[in-house]
Amino acid sequence: MKKENFVIGLVVVGTIAFFLGRMSVATHGPTHSEKTSSEKPAASPTAAAPAAPAPAPAAAAVAAPAVAVAPAAAPVAAPAEAGAVAAAPSVAAAPAAAAALPGSMDASPRKGAEAAKVTIFEVSDFQCPFCSRGKATMQQIHETWPNDVAIVFKHNPLGFHDRAMPSAIASLAAHRQGKFWELHDKFFDNQKALTDADIERYATEIGLDLTKFKADLADASLKAQAENEQKAAVALGMGGTPAFFINGKTISGAQPFENFKTAIEAELKEADSLIAAGTALADVHQKRTQANLGDKAAIYWDSLKGGKPAPAGPPPAAEPELPPVDPTVWKVDIFGHEPIWGKVDAPVTMVIYSEFQCPFCKRVEDTLKQV
Repeated sequence: MKKENFVIGLVVVGTIAFFLGRMSVATHGPTHSEKTSSEKPAASPTAAAPAAPAPAPAAAAVAAPAVAVAPAAAPVAAPAEAGAVAAAPSVAAAPAAAAALPGSMDASPRKGAEAAKVTIFEVSDFQCPFCSRGKATMQQIHETWPNDVAIVFKHNPLGFHDRAMPSAIASLAAHRQGKFWELHDKFFDNQKALTDADIERYATEIGLDLTKFKADLADASLKAQAENEQKAAVALGMGGTPAFFINGKTISGAQPFENFKTAIEAELKEADSLIAAGTALADVHQKRTQANLGDKAAIYWDSLKGGKPAPAGPPPAAEPELPPVDPTVWKVDIFGHEPIWGKVDAPVTMVIYSEFQCPFCKRVEDTLKQV
C-alpha cells in the first residue's frame, strides 16, 4: 500500500511539474535555440538592409561617373533618384562662346555703338609722341558724339620704336580681359616707361589676372594681329602714325579737334542722307568707306577691319638724284621775325647762331661791329 502510494505521489508530482513547465514557456517566450530557428523567415532591421536596393543606386550615381552600373542593382529606380542621375549631364552641356577672328572688328578695342553713323579707325603706336596727343582728341570726340561716332583702335608699331610691339601685344592681351582702354591710358601717360617690368606693374594696377595675362602675351596670334593691321595701314598709304580713317576718309597726324569735327560733321550729313533713303544704319559704314576710298575700300574692309592677310604695300619711292652739295654753302630760311642788324634787302646776308653764355660767342662781337 505504501509502495503504491509512493508511486502515485511520483506520478502526481511529475504531472504538476509538466504543467508548470508549459506555463513558464508561454510567459517568457522561446529559448535561445528556438529563437534562432524561428528567426530565419522573419525580417529584422539588420538583415533587411541588403534586401532594400533603392539606396544603393543613388549612391552609385552620385559617387561614380559610370551611372550605367546602377540599373543592375536596382532595375526600378525611385523618381527622386532618377531625377538626380538625369540632372548630371546638363552641367556639361553649355556651349562654348565663339571666339572672334584675330584682327577682326570684334577682336579690336572699340568705343561707341556697334552700328554707328561714323566709324573712326585710329591707327596708332604706343611709343609715338604724336599718337599720345591723339588720345585727348579721341576722348573729346567720344564725349561729343557718344551715340553717333564709334572709335576702333588699330595697331601700327613702328620698327624704330623698340617698345611699340611689346606694348601692342600687351594691350591686346588686356583686351581679352576687357581692360584695353585702361592699359591704353597707362601706356600713353607713361611713354618713357614701357619695359616688361613697367607693363606688368600697369597690369597689376588695373586689376588684370596676371596668370592669364602672361599666358596671352605668349600667344603668337596677338603679334600676328598687330603686324597685319600695320601691313593693312601701309597698303592703304597710311604708314605713319597716328593715322585716322573717318568712314574711310583719311586724316594723317595729330590734328586738332576742329579738323576732326569738320570731317565728322560732313560724314554725319552723308549718313543721315543714306538712312533717309532707306539704307540700314549697320550698312552706312561700308557704303561711306566705299565712297571715300574707292579701289582701296576692299583692303580697308577685308584686312584693316576684317583681319584677312593684308596685301604688300607700295614699294618705297626711289630717292631722286641730287646735284653735289657744296659743304661750305648752306641755305638758311629767314621767317621775318628774327632780329636783323642792317638792311633787310642787303645783297649779302650773314646768319649767326650764338649763345649769350658762350665765351667764344662774345669774342666775335667786335668782329661783327667792324663788318
